[in-house]
Amino acid sequence: MILVLKPDVNAAASSATTQRKAERTEATMNLTVEQERAVRNGQAVTVSVGGAACVLLRKDVFERGEELDYSPWTNEEMDLLAAETADLLAGDGLDEPDDS
Repeated sequence: MILVLKPDVNAAASSATTQRKAERTEATMNLTVEQERAVRNGQAVTVSVGGAACVLLRKDVFERGEELDYSPWTNEEMDLLAAETADLLAGDGLDEPDDS
């Protein structure tokens, strides 16, 4: 997939010079199949633009204003870890040394 990035000319100053300059500054970005799939699924994709780390996100997902999760842990993994931690904190005695 090739993504063409164009500045929002309407958001720029209304002078003709500024609009012409904005129209000339479009760029293309090549995405891998995995990155394209992630964007289509509404997931954030990290990319590098001119050496700067950036996040690519579909416009409709961005406009919803949902909180993004960059954690390497899935929700299921975090739930399992929380349950394991709760068991350890409950002091079920299985991790206590034997006094006999």
